[in-house]
Amino acid sequence: MRDIRTDLKERLTAAETKRAQLRAELGSLDAEVSAVMSLMEIEDQRTTEGNGQPRKRPLPPLEEFITNQVRARASTKADLKVAAQTAGYDVNGRNIHGHLLKLVRNGAVKKMGDDTYVSSATP
Repeated sequence: MRDIRTDLKERLTAAETKRAQLRAELGSLDAEVSAVMSLMEIEDQRTTEGNGQPRKRPLPPLEEFITNQVRARASTKADLKVAAQTAGYDVNGRNIHGHLLKLVRNGAVKKMGDDTYVSSATP
């Protein structure tokens, strides 16, 4: 039998070298994780209120919202009311009706025979 201690020492040296490389890579990854976590904290502070709730984005004017909705698809007053409330507007049927009348008068929106509204730009 031959003495394999030399071979084992070479394998040990190679394994220790690889372990040192992996530790260095791990240290680099730890630094990256720490940096990203710091950025996340900054972004959380920037985009949330003091109570942890997300900051509300400013809503476009209701007329613009309604115009975009009817441009996307034909909608009834009830559809528009639900969509506006879902988007965060504090509206009721009168608000929607008033804005629709104004948009119809201005020619931006057309009222169809089935009480739906469509964009005048719609063919």
